[in-house]
Amino acid sequence: MRLERSLDGIAAVAGRDAALTLARRHGGRVIRVPTTEKALAVQPWCRDLTEEAAAAIGKTFAGDNLYIPSAKKAVGRWLIEQGLSSASIAAELKVSVRTVQRWIRRA
Repeated sequence: MRLERSLDGIAAVAGRDAALTLARRHGGRVIRVPTTEKALAVQPWCRDLTEEAAAAIGKTFAGDNLYIPSAKKAVGRWLIEQGLSSASIAAELKVSVRTVQRWIRRA
């Protein structure tokens, strides 16, 4: 599985903000998505999301393990694929616009 694949799935069901929140706060980890709502509510990663986003992830990925990328480059490339501008990606990831442009050239 490509690093960005988990972010695509999360963004599709819970929105881009939820995917980015997980990447920023829980990147580099595999998160377990429990099968019950009660177990989902006590997950550390779940507390960082809106109730709606967490519920959507729980419903869609129940019982799955999701790898959340930690590398800014992986998240940056994913945002490039989503069509965001270099400036907005740089601001989101706290890197320079030149760094983002380099990622674009190498993508």
